[in-house]
Amino acid sequence: MKSLLKTVIHFLLLFFMLLPSAFCSVPPVKIGYVIPRTVDDMFYGPVVGFMQAAADDLGVELSIIETNDNHIRAHLLVEKFLTDGHKTDAIIAISVKNSGDRILKLCEQAKVSLMIENAAILDKSIGEPRQYFKYYIGEILPDDEGAGYTLAKYLLQKGKVAPDGKIHLIAISGPFGTSASIEREKGLLRALKEFPNAQLEQIVRANWKSALAEKKFMRLKARYPDVSAVWAASDGMAIGAAIAATEMKLALGKDVVIGGIDWSAEGLDAVKKGQIQATVGGHFMEAAWTLVAVYDYLKGFDFAKNDGMRMKTKMTLLTQDNIGEYSILFDDKNWSKIDFKNFSKQYNSKQLYYDFTLQKVITELHKGINGQ
Repeated sequence: MKSLLKTVIHFLLLFFMLLPSAFCSVPPVKIGYVIPRTVDDMFYGPVVGFMQAAADDLGVELSIIETNDNHIRAHLLVEKFLTDGHKTDAIIAISVKNSGDRILKLCEQAKVSLMIENAAILDKSIGEPRQYFKYYIGEILPDDEGAGYTLAKYLLQKGKVAPDGKIHLIAISGPFGTSASIEREKGLLRALKEFPNAQLEQIVRANWKSALAEKKFMRLKARYPDVSAVWAASDGMAIGAAIAATEMKLALGKDVVIGGIDWSAEGLDAVKKGQIQATVGGHFMEAAWTLVAVYDYLKGFDFAKNDGMRMKTKMTLLTQDNIGEYSILFDDKNWSKIDFKNFSKQYNSKQLYYDFTLQKVITELHKGINGQ
């Protein structure tokens, strides 16, 4: 009888010990990510891939909302996403033109946290994060001005001096009303002030389109034959200019130096082949860092106290001289070997500040590959 009683007690203890895990499991954090193009895009493909690796490590259920170059539809897609019956804990959105403020108001109404990433809300009446809108929790943006400055400085150092003693440069930028275009152009203009012999002939817009940049370069080169440097606000537009330069029988890297911004796979390949001479980037990782910050916020670790509600990520210049140092990062098969929990305050509660630096990523990547 005693033996039977002990067995029953043992069974009941085991049952109640297993009960929480069986019936009280914590649901995953659910986050929607709004991108202005699609996952097939040369920039947003790697962005989403790197972000998904972070989501997998943190147990986040990630949904991608593609606006496919239609910023007017962005808020309609977000509205549908917020009302389609499944619970959403947060939205991460890239603000293109006036799409950000509309998405913000939808999230405020739905009481869903919103984090702005990559491109800022330009409407000043929105105010600072959490100033007028409780659920607008913050933003993480790349240092676009620094990127534009770094690229311009490199090109002006490498550009061929014309017979008049000047380095003639043209700039191919993104669309109006996008913070990336605005800030990168500011960096370009800042760099020009440091080169008295530099002459900016014209800034034109190719709206991130390679084919349009190709056409515009041909016209500009015909208009300004002494141009020897081409500053492009994206890799795609830089590649378009390089295609046109090749068709015009110009020696790439000699007759004309061309650089872009993005670190896209196509841009990196073009640098390796000498088609363009530089690309500035690293911000393809930024969506993953935003996801980490939002995840921590939802878990009770508010980044506002130490990191602030507006964070900036740095970008790095890559040329044929240093691209090999970072090749390990460009293989998307390696991204799953990074333990993104090592960047999270939820899993490192004594960590006061985020370390989203390139060096930290490379270190974690090596640790993952070596099984540490």
